Amino acid sequence: MEKQDIIRKFLTKGIMLDEAMLNKLYNNPQSIETTLENLSLGKTTQQPLIEVRPFSQYNREEITPNSLIQMLQQRYSKIQNLIERQLPDNLISLNKISPNTSEFSLIVMIRENNGNTLVIEDSTGEATVSLSKELSDKAKFLVEDEIVGLVCKQEEGIQAEQIIWPDIPLVKEVTREEEKFCIFISNPQETDYDKIKKIADDKTLVFIFKQDGKIIFVNDDSIIQDPSMVSIRKIKILFANAMNYARLWNVSPETASLNLLKKRHLDPTFNPAKLAAQDTFFIEDIPDLFVCPTPGMPSLINYKGTTILSTGFPECWKVNLKTREAFKINIT
Repeated sequence: MEKQDIIRKFLTKGIMLDEAMLNKLYNNPQSIETTLENLSLGKTTQQPLIEVRPFSQYNREEITPNSLIQMLQQRYSKIQNLIERQLPDNLISLNKISPNTSEFSLIVMIRENNGNTLVIEDSTGEATVSLSKELSDKAKFLVEDEIVGLVCKQEEGIQAEQIIWPDIPLVKEVTREEEKFCIFISNPQETDYDKIKKIADDKTLVFIFKQDGKIIFVNDDSIIQDPSMVSIRKIKILFANAMNYARLWNVSPETASLNLLKKRHLDPTFNPAKLAAQDTFFIEDIPDLFVCPTPGMPSLINYKGTTILSTGFPECWKVNLKTREAFKINIT
């Protein structure tokens, strides 16, 4: 059942739903009738423990050539604003580069990454850029169609000296919440589910990445779509499987997640199979936690106030939302 259908169903009974309850019902359709009956009888419903915002739900529009162009322009504009504030005061467009231009900055889309050179473009033209030796480690993380800033110089051709991603701001004080714990698990055996369910209670929220691409919120057996942003009051948790990019870049899932966070996008490569009228995978809100599954050992990266966790089973992560400490635990 779509959200508008749920809203319509409750409006026929004179009941208005807030966003948190609407999301709860959308992700737990089996509870719609019971909730409707309780509210119709004047009974109160318990405030949901979590609020879920799946990324793909940002798009419900029919795709047209104009809407697609508008989406790409909006993506460029959003990322341009994030990059521009980080660049030196010498930003120009490709068509403004002359033989006399020596040092300058660009905001461009990557057309090709050939290792030592890039084919780039903006709305005014296209160019080939060589990469300095210092950028060799970073260059592999550049993917086609993503938007980046380049700090350049021109001698015998254009050479990029620095790559600027949209990135996230440095948080001076991390967000904390009341005394609750989260446990993040990936790919347990079906025979382990009963054991895992016993851990979940009002103070301990348990999430499981499944192999079928779904995430289970164990406390109420609801299904969360991957990727999704889950809010627990003020705490924002981004759940996303980064294994495709981990394989592409030959890095760990947490390192892949870190680089996607720097790009502010969960799938920056333009894929005709995923055409959308809106940019559904742009990371608008900065997550406090970024959780991804791993087939290897669970690991952790702290980056500018965001904790990136790759988790598994039976070894997994438990996070204290009040202190923001993460503990590796073993569920056996």
